[in-house]
Amino acid sequence: MQDPFISAVHARNYRSIGEARLELGPITALVGRNAAGKSNLVDIPRFISDALTIDLDRAVSSRGGIEAIRRWSPSRPRNIEVGLTMQTPANVEYRFTLAAKPGGTYAVSQECGKFQLPRERAPFEYRVKNGKLTHPRDLVRDDVEFEPTELVLRSLPPRLTIRDPRGMAVRSFLRRMQDLRFYSISPAAIGGIQKQVTPYPLSENGENSASLLHQLKKGSPDQFHQVVEALGLLVPGVVGVDVRLSTGYLVTRIQRRDAGGHETPSWIGGDQESDGTLRLLGILLAIHQRPAPRFVALEEPELNVHPGAASKLAHYLQSVTPETQVLITTHSPDLIDPLPPQSIRAVKFEDGTTQVGTVSNRQLRAMREELFTLGELHQREGLEPELTNDED
Repeated sequence: MQDPFISAVHARNYRSIGEARLELGPITALVGRNAAGKSNLVDIPRFISDALTIDLDRAVSSRGGIEAIRRWSPSRPRNIEVGLTMQTPANVEYRFTLAAKPGGTYAVSQECGKFQLPRERAPFEYRVKNGKLTHPRDLVRDDVEFEPTELVLRSLPPRLTIRDPRGMAVRSFLRRMQDLRFYSISPAAIGGIQKQVTPYPLSENGENSASLLHQLKKGSPDQFHQVVEALGLLVPGVVGVDVRLSTGYLVTRIQRRDAGGHETPSWIGGDQESDGTLRLLGILLAIHQRPAPRFVALEEPELNVHPGAASKLAHYLQSVTPETQVLITTHSPDLIDPLPPQSIRAVKFEDGTTQVGTVSNRQLRAMREELFTLGELHQREGLEPELTNDED
């Protein structure tokens, strides 16, 4: 497997997170009870991506404002910090801090980035404090003033020449941040009739899945056939998928051998398919859309899915990780057990904060001694994170 696209994300005082660092591999599964904070951990890279590729103010306001994303505690911490580390194709470390102000306003109090430039030994670093560039001072003109709610990184490319390797590194990072995809697939959206819309990227709930299928069938037949074959592997009896144009709308159909008890495969409209089959189709489209995403996050992919199919899905997701990094949240023992133990992250809500880490040494020992599988331990007592001294 290749190195993960994003190797780690971290946050301080973000939603339910007091302070946490989440290490990511080619495939990572967040496992924990309801309301443990799994979705909040997934939202760290999404928040950074939204802030850099859309707009920081919209990223904050779409989450209910600074008071909604600032962790609640008796001391009401004023600052929120988020950051990530990216490994491919070049190492990048990026983070920023938001300071909450009276009246629900905020300001970027700190921002810093570290970029490994091609063919350069020393990385390029920049630091901003309270809207002023503190290092390197010659990066942009001295008279440039940055807005208090502005991330400086977004405004750097126009101020750096095309040939400046620092500008090339920043532009590359911003392009990569656009390649993060987050999904909570809705079977109703997949199975219903859909308008012809922009096929790429697949929308968060899958409401443009028919347009994407239509595009894959015409422009990327190999990927289309991979989707069909994989769906047949996950759902016995499925032998075909198609999209038909009907009165200006696209209708997804699935072909089954066992439909209606007939020997000849029959076509079934998406509105008559099971939720589990439609969810799996949406997940496969998220993975196989073209251009291929470098990072895909899937919220509870096992919902409405048969336990046997969940196990097969875990194996399949591992097979695609050389091309796409996968992050999932799950409650399913059938999805947990086929995954390598090093890819599991236990998530726990304790003392008012979300804690995350690798599975505890005690539970890993019980698994290695074949007393229980990790899925069984998750059902019996919940997986416990192995916390470092700093996180205790």
